[in-house]
Formats: sequence, C-alpha cells, structure tokens
Amino acid sequence: MTEALKTPRENSRQAGKTDEIQEQSEHTLYELAYILDGNLSEEKALERAVSLRDIAEKRNSIIVEETQPKLRTLAYEIEKRTAGFFGWIKFLTQSSDIGEIEKQAKRIPEMLRLLTVQSFREELMDQRAKTRRRVVTEEEKGRIKEIDKKLEEILGE
Repeated sequence: MTEALKTPRENSRQAGKTDEIQEQSEHTLYELAYILDGNLSEEKALERAVSLRDIAEKRNSIIVEETQPKLRTLAYEIEKRTAGFFGWIKFLTQSSDIGEIEKQAKRIPEMLRLLTVQSFREELMDQRAKTRRRVVTEEEKGRIKEIDKKLEEILGE
C-alpha cells in the first residue's frame, strides 16, 4: 500500500513503530561500578544500592543486570577506609542522561568511588544467548537414554 493510500491511523501506527525502534537505538549500554563505605551494615548498603538503581530508573534507564553490594577488602585505603561494599549495575540509557545519573549517584553520602564505562551491546546479546534454555526434543532424550545404557554396559553397572 502506498503512503497516500494509507489511513491516518495506519500512518500513526507505523510512525509509532519507527519511534520505538529509533528510541531503543539511541540507548547506550553502560556499566556503573561503585564502592560504598565498609562501615555500613549490609542492610544499609543494600538500601544505597537500591537508591542508585532508582536514580538510573528515574532517568528512564532500563536495568539489564546488577549485583548486590558485597563487602570487600580494598587494595588501598580510600578516605581512610580499608573495606567497602562493591557492586555494579548494567543499564541502557541515553548518553545525554549519563552525566546526571553520575552526578546524583555521587551525592550518596556513603559513596567512596564510582566508575561508569560504556559497554557494548554485543556483550548484552552474548549474555542473553547464554541464559536461554535449550529445548530438548523427545528424539534427543531417546539418544541420551541409549548412551546411558551403553555406558552402564561398558562400566558393568
């Protein structure tokens, strides 16, 4: 159907899909690593990690993966601290928002260090491919059972 023959509703639907694709392609994958004060309790460290996540989500970021902060011994003292809670968040956001996310994250009083690096979407795709479950067909199950029987025969069990 040519553009002239499409109804306004069809044109707006197609425009919405284009906007969605364009919006997603404008997002960049970032990884934000942080160290929180080691004198915090585990509960408080987790609260600060959640507040860090909230900061990113308020800027319309899409959280891809994250770790809970874990207490680690630091390789060198930071602000006279020898231990800190280390964690990281991987998220998709627009590059124009990353400065504001960092700025707000640095305002968390217990934040000792913060590092944001741009990651690659290929890593994200590889990770998704690894986490997909493989569907085993009935035929494969039969072959596995045959192999198990042969192994039992060989091993004399």
